[in-house]
Amino acid sequence: VWNYFFGDYYLLIFQSNFFWFEVHFDFFVAYKYYHFYFLNFFEYLFHYLKIILIFFLHHLQKLDLSHNDFDGSVISSSFGQLLHLTHLNLNSSNFAGQVPPEISHLSRLASLDLSENDNPSLEPISFDKLVQNLTQLRELRLSGVDMSMVAPDFLMNLSSSLSSLILNSCGLQGKLPSSMRKFKHLQYLDLGENSFSGPIPYDFEQLTELVLLDLSHSGLLSAEPVSLYKIVQNLTKLRELALDVVDMSLVAPNSLTNLSSS
Repeated sequence: VWNYFFGDYYLLIFQSNFFWFEVHFDFFVAYKYYHFYFLNFFEYLFHYLKIILIFFLHHLQKLDLSHNDFDGSVISSSFGQLLHLTHLNLNSSNFAGQVPPEISHLSRLASLDLSENDNPSLEPISFDKLVQNLTQLRELRLSGVDMSMVAPDFLMNLSSSLSSLILNSCGLQGKLPSSMRKFKHLQYLDLGENSFSGPIPYDFEQLTELVLLDLSHSGLLSAEPVSLYKIVQNLTKLRELALDVVDMSLVAPNSLTNLSSS
């Protein structure tokens, strides 16, 4: 139970693992006004009981809770108990708060999608545990997760077997990692809407399986003529290339004519 008192405003919050409700009292000097606000106890109790029951299904392998509305709730650490999960999808479900480090206990995960929620955050320690333990990951989608405290070089600790890495709008900042060639199986790479700076590394040319490459709206990122030419020459499977707002002032337009036409 927490109590807050702000002058003429009093807020009392009751909270547990199953429900929460608020009681507000407003007092005005000119006249007496009482406002009582009560979130339905049984509605929230039933809502959380449904989620809790999932954590008793210890042999679940695939769990998709995408496109639900969890009303800004934090992602429960109890997801870390579902040790048989290979696929976990919490996309667009209005989760908030810190991503629990217990997610790293799911060592069998091949696909993890926490994207498009209510700006949850992933701290460096939690991300480090995640990349150390989730060695079987093939798809990692974290768009909209606040990773502003995570250094881009930490990405190099991810599984080299990744085929999809979607980190759009994650608040990443600094230079792009210079050893991306380790991800030779990557087909989808989206690092757009971040705050990268400096040139696109030369070894992007070795990501020859790429079908999608998005580096758009990435701060002060620039494309040098030689590196872009090699990307154009080598990434013959590309179907989507997004370089919006990337500084290409040194690139001759005719150097793009060798992009895959298929």
